[in-house]
Order: sequence, then C-alpha cells, then structure tokens
Amino acid sequence: MMTNNDYYISGTNPSGGNREFYVLQNYWGGTPDSNKFNVANADVIYIPYDNNSSSARETNSDDKFDIGFGLYDTVFYYEPDNPNSAQDLYLEAYQKEYAGEYSQAIDIYKEIVEEYKDSSYTSSCMSRIFSCFEKNNSAQSDYSSLENYYCNISNDTSYTEIQRNIAEEFMIKSKVKQNNIEEAISDYNAIYTQNISTPKGIHALINKEILSAGAGDNMLTGSVFENIELSQNAINTILSKLVRKDKNIFRDLSMKPNGYSLSQNFPNPFNPSTVIRFALPHESIVSIKVFDVTGKTVAVLVSNRKYSQGYFDVTFNSAGYNLTSGIYFYKLETSEFKEVKRMVLIK
Repeated sequence: MMTNNDYYISGTNPSGGNREFYVLQNYWGGTPDSNKFNVANADVIYIPYDNNSSSARETNSDDKFDIGFGLYDTVFYYEPDNPNSAQDLYLEAYQKEYAGEYSQAIDIYKEIVEEYKDSSYTSSCMSRIFSCFEKNNSAQSDYSSLENYYCNISNDTSYTEIQRNIAEEFMIKSKVKQNNIEEAISDYNAIYTQNISTPKGIHALINKEILSAGAGDNMLTGSVFENIELSQNAINTILSKLVRKDKNIFRDLSMKPNGYSLSQNFPNPFNPSTVIRFALPHESIVSIKVFDVTGKTVAVLVSNRKYSQGYFDVTFNSAGYNLTSGIYFYKLETSEFKEVKRMVLIK
C-alpha cells in the first residue's frame, strides 16, 4: 500500500496509444484516490475495488506465478468447498440451454437457485428455468410442477424480497400456461390491491388488464403478450381502465432519471447480440466502448454522441467483430461519469 503523496501506480503505457489498464478487485488502503493513478497514455480502471472486508481477507490457498528474473508473484485466494462457482455453473447451464439440452440446463439452474441464494445469478436462473420449459414445449402437467416450484420459493424467507417477487411472477405465468386464466387474473388483482401506486402494483395491474382482455384466448403456447392480439380500440380501453384505477401510473412510467447509471447487459451470457441500457440525468456527450481482458478496444458502440436526459438502449452484435468466447468489458463514459461492467460471450 502506498502512503502520503506516493502514487498507487505510476508509469507510461509502452504501446504508445491510449488504452485501458484493468486493476479490478485490488485493495488501495481504503477508498481509492483517482489522482494517485498516474499512467500516461492509459485509462486505469480500478472499480470495483477490494474494500478490506473480512470476507475479502479470508484465504486458504495460494499459487505462485513466475514473473521472470527469478521472481515469483504469490497470489492468495479462498477455495470454497464446492469448486464450482455460481458463475461457472451458470455458464455451463447456458451452454446446455443453447445446445437444446433443456433438462440438464434446468437441473443446473435449479442448483444455483438452491445453493447460491446470495448470487446475482439466482434471479436470472429463475427466468431461464421458465424459458427452458417454453423452449422444450412442455406439457400442462409439467407447468403444474413448475408452479409448485416457484410457489415454494415465493414463500421461503431465506430468499430476498426481489427473488420471492420474481418467483411469484413466474408462478402466475405457470398458471397461465395451464390455461388457469381466471386464477392468474385473481392473483394479479390481489398483488395490485396490496401494492397500489408502486412499481409492483402497476406491473400487476397491467398484466391483469391484458389477461382480462384476452381471457377467452388459448394461451398455452408462447408468451401472454405474443398470443393476445388486441385491436387499437381494445388497447385504448385497457389504457383508460389503467388510468381510472391508478391515476399515477403514467407519471411513474414516464419518470426521468435523476442520476447516471449503467445497467448489466441482457442477456448475459450472450450470443451473438446483447443489449446495454444506460441512464442520463441531463443532456450529455456519450461514448460506449467494448474491451477484451487485455484492455484492447474491440468495438466502439457510441462515439461522442449527444443524448438528451432519459433511458437508452444500445445493441452490441458480436458477429461483426470476429470475437472469440470469453469475458469482455463495456464502458460508459461522459464528462461527468464513467463506469465499467463485465459481460460474457459464449459461442
């Protein structure tokens, strides 16, 4: 750790051109001071960083790496009892799903949901399980067991509130797949009445009204939205009902962001395309670039483009860049904000 006026990192990029240097998950003696990264012709990316928590300090294994000149770099790390991390399992499951091996993918997704409740992958796994059932053209009886699966999660307080809400949503979708439309409508109505003028309540109200409009249709295949074909008059009727029942709905849906943010790309992992969403609190000049693990720029998605205040989506199609499977980073940059996130390409 450097002290006083010393730099954390000081030097010059030997390649000459400007590029990214990634020093993620390092400990800098507290909250890092951006002025102490002094590397010419390079942009040092140090967030996220190690916050010196007890979990970050826990180790039980180490490896030595030859760095030349008779010197070795010793890396200490924590090796869990189960060497398969949630990320490793997620990648394995996604590959099986992509290959059409849906049953095997479902088993691995369920393992993550049950064994890695604190993982950021858990919520995504719940969604992918339902997607695998759809892709596998599952029977109504299969959705009955899936409904029970999600119901158990929604009632299990060892999961987070967000995870239980997601499970509740897919439990209702499982009912729709069994053609239990009235029961699904009743569930959405109960959620709405208990959560009026909240995002959860608004979401339930919209689903309830759309299901009610198409209650006579057969919705056993595809998604609810894909199988209900409404005329413009019917859509206007639904919107009118929504406004009468919750006058704040459009105020909430049209809110502008009050800060910068860069969302995780979706889907992730992806092949070949993924969507990157970002928010701007006011008019800004935006750049979005994609880098490989060495810091080399592999794609420029947005180059110094002016955007107004709001939420925006940018699609990254890896097919046009001749990229291999692996981990990549994408960075949003304005004059006031900079953030980097990681994504995984699987071919």
